[in-house]
Amino acid sequence: MTRRPFPRVRIAARHPGTSPFAVAAWFAMVAALGVLGEGHAEAQPTTVGSLDAELAELVRTSGLEGRVGIHVRDVQTDLAVFAHRADAPLHPASNAKVFTVYAALRVLGPAHRFRTAVYGATDAEGTAKSVALVGDGDPSLTGSHLAWLARRLRDRGLRHVRQVVVDESAFDDAVLPPGYGEQPGENAAFR
Repeated sequence: MTRRPFPRVRIAARHPGTSPFAVAAWFAMVAALGVLGEGHAEAQPTTVGSLDAELAELVRTSGLEGRVGIHVRDVQTDLAVFAHRADAPLHPASNAKVFTVYAALRVLGPAHRFRTAVYGATDAEGTAKSVALVGDGDPSLTGSHLAWLARRLRDRGLRHVRQVVVDESAFDDAVLPPGYGEQPGENAAFR
């Protein structure tokens, strides 16, 4: 049996089916919220002090000081670099991601793309004993992206897969953020 590896197939954060209008609308919304101020089109060298000052200014000018809790840690040192009502018992909200997006754009830059790759080898009949799906945290990855990826693999000769392995090595064991679970007496169907 001749084994031939199928080439790596990667998808970036923007799937071919994603409307450029939807991407532009997202950035317009974020800019309208004041998250992307002038001068943030490129990744800027960010120090702990400058990030602290920028986040403090965002909180101060947002009008949300009493309804927002933020805790930012340096991933290399594990030291807290910014905190605002970090211990306040608040429910996580979708708009809490705006600060994460802001910090990611500042540190990674707008050109950064998360990658999802597939690795494996096929035999002469196009069967792979095992296929590994390796991701690095793409927040936009959806079922349609995975379907697109499967079509790409089929186009490259893959016909059968006996086992799919999802490589989660880029992540720690904390699946849900602290405080995310439903509280006693709460009807939280929105989670």
